[in-house]
Amino acid sequence: MAFLPLPEALKGELDLRAGRLDVAADQLEHAWALACQLGDPCWEGMAARGLGLLSAARGDHGTATAWLDEAHTRCNRATDRYQWVSAHVLDAGIGAALDHHDEEEAARRVDALTSVAARGDMRELLVRAHLYRGRLGDPSALATARLLAAAIDNPALASLLDGRA
Repeated sequence: MAFLPLPEALKGELDLRAGRLDVAADQLEHAWALACQLGDPCWEGMAARGLGLLSAARGDHGTATAWLDEAHTRCNRATDRYQWVSAHVLDAGIGAALDHHDEEEAARRVDALTSVAARGDMRELLVRAHLYRGRLGDPSALATARLLAAAIDNPALASLLDGRA
């Protein structure tokens, strides 16, 4: 039971990406409620992240931002947390900020993602941070991202690097 909110949040995100927003909402709301009942900061963060992505998909930027901020607060409230959860929350927040043309907020989150990903040896998320820097106008960021991604075998990341995603 202690780990159930994580697969539920991930399943909710899959439903969201497949366009099944109502199914995703049910899944993510259940993951959120269970994570809160368990009091697990990481799973609360992942569920809140999913709810933020859902709100963004529905076009509600204000609610998306509130959920993503809540996700960041929740997953960082304990010192022994999973750093990858914090990085994924930051990644989602950057995407939402860029989609809403809030470059200042995106840049702040990119700095935080770069730091967490570099310290935690999360190369793929570090590549994503540099891709975001490129979107924010850093002319050397794409070259850096490609260099960092050279040994990562992930077709989705390759699509991002090629500008197809």
